[in-house]
Formats: sequence, structure tokens, C-alpha cells
Amino acid sequence: MLYHLLYEVDLRDFEIRRIPKTAGLIEQAGYSRKGVDGLVDKVCSEGCVPCAHLTWPGFSVSNGYEDRQGFDYFIDHHADRELHYLGALKVKRQLCNEWRCITGKNARRWEDGGEVNGVQWPPLQELRALFVERHGPQDWLNPEVDDWPARPASFLVAIRID
Repeated sequence: MLYHLLYEVDLRDFEIRRIPKTAGLIEQAGYSRKGVDGLVDKVCSEGCVPCAHLTWPGFSVSNGYEDRQGFDYFIDHHADRELHYLGALKVKRQLCNEWRCITGKNARRWEDGGEVNGVQWPPLQELRALFVERHGPQDWLNPEVDDWPARPASFLVAIRID
């Protein structure tokens, strides 16, 4: 067998770094995705942005850090170490540069006479297309959701009946 491998197998075109992209490889990469790409993966899959404003679809509110609320607090205290170490400012910069999000003065809005800062995410279909372009085809958790909901999916109203 050694003779066969040494003298009869042609390895001239073999490139160790050229790995075939199979469905299994893409699935495994999804399990280990962290940082900003992991955040965008979760947002695309669930069809809901973190710290969503109740009436502005696709808008993550940054205000409320002192009250342990908002996007900045969410990032700075996230369990994903990569997000935590990057911090809210760098995460927002990456979201702008790589994922077509809008932050800063361009995303500032007014509500009840007060300033609301945050992150305006691109339309869900556009964000998913960018993600697929970068990471390949995906099986989204909520593929039927094709636009940001007016109220986030995590918004629940508790009703007590006595």
C-alpha cells in the first residue's frame, strides 16, 4: 500500500486548503459562529432584532443603559465573549460597515420629546441575502417571517383572570 501511495497516486493538483463546501460543513460552521456574525445569524433566523422598539420595525433601542436595558447594555453584558469584549461601539461599527445597519446621528429618532438612539437594521430579506452571500445557504428558524414585526416576537402581554 505504501508503494501505491508513493508512486501511483497523483497528488500534483492536491491543495490542502481547498475544502469542499458541503451541507454538513456549513451546518457545523453555524454551530460555532460567534461575535457579530453570530448575532446577525440569530437575528436573521428568528426574524426579530434585539432590544426592538415596540412601534419601529427593525430598530434596536440603545437608550436605557443605566436601567440595564437597551442594545448597548445587551452587547456589553452578553454571554458571547466575543461580543462582550468588542463592546457596543465596535459591534455597532461592524454592523454598519459589514451589514448595512445605520447607527449614530443617522439613526437617531424622537419620541415623546425625548431622543431615542439605536440601530436601524436593513430590511430582513436584504440582511438574509447578505448573510447567505457571506456564509452560504441557511435553514432559517422562522423562514415564513419576511419582514420585521411591528412588535417583537418576544413581546408578551400577561393577562390575569380571577
